[in-house]
Amino acid sequence: MSRLLCCLRARRHDMGAALYPAQPQEGEACDGAAEHVAPPTMADVIRERKKKAGGAALGTLRRRLVAAARRPRDSRPDRGCEHARFIRSVVSSWRLAEVFVLCEQLEAGAALRDLVTQAELAREPAPALHQDLAQAYRDRWVCDVELVGAGWSVSAHRAILAARCSYFRELLQRYPG
Repeated sequence: MSRLLCCLRARRHDMGAALYPAQPQEGEACDGAAEHVAPPTMADVIRERKKKAGGAALGTLRRRLVAAARRPRDSRPDRGCEHARFIRSVVSSWRLAEVFVLCEQLEAGAALRDLVTQAELAREPAPALHQDLAQAYRDRWVCDVELVGAGWSVSAHRAILAARCSYFRELLQRYPG
């Protein structure tokens, strides 16, 4: 490693720190006067690889197992892989033919669900209710009353006017036709 890179490289703390001499930290002088240390032996390299490969993974596995043992068991079957245990405990007393019937029913249900999804995708989407009502209002469909004012007119339905306003209810009762 060049002198410049040696001086600018930040110190790393890792598993190989015991094998290699301490590198100067950023900002420290690096004049190259430090003694040159022989590279590690093959035994040292193998030992370090074993530490990295086995130790960390086993430590993580141990921590996971300990955490799982400390965690309270939940009676709900939907947590993690416990649903498989729940199904296995239910099905363990069944005959083989009953298990096959259950599998066939589950597969048929999945196929039916797929067919429903495909049918919904193939069907042309229906227009929204508010769009239909707005178009009926604009086109004045099936309107049986027209309210006329000074320069404006509004088409309406007798039943809606009578239901919404007592004034129109009384007026429409006096003039039914």
